[in-house]
Amino acid sequence: MPYSKVLEDGLVEVRLNGLVKWRIFGFFDRTVRREFVVVAIGNHKQNVYTPKGVLSSAYYLKKEIEAGREKADRCERPE
Repeated sequence: MPYSKVLEDGLVEVRLNGLVKWRIFGFFDRTVRREFVVVAIGNHKQNVYTPKGVLSSAYYLKKEIEAGREKADRCERPE
């Protein structure tokens, strides 16, 4: 079962356990109910995130998506 941590500005870090400590970074869209937008994926080892700068990229992409939603392509869930 994954754990999560809310970071600054509403960015969420979903923690997956295993040999490699994968992290999924994203946020909950306030305009659409129960939609989680993934902006970056990386891993974590000894207080170091890989790829380098993944957190700053995640914050940047979150702000970019929120500023220009009409530019982003929406993925439809298959039925």
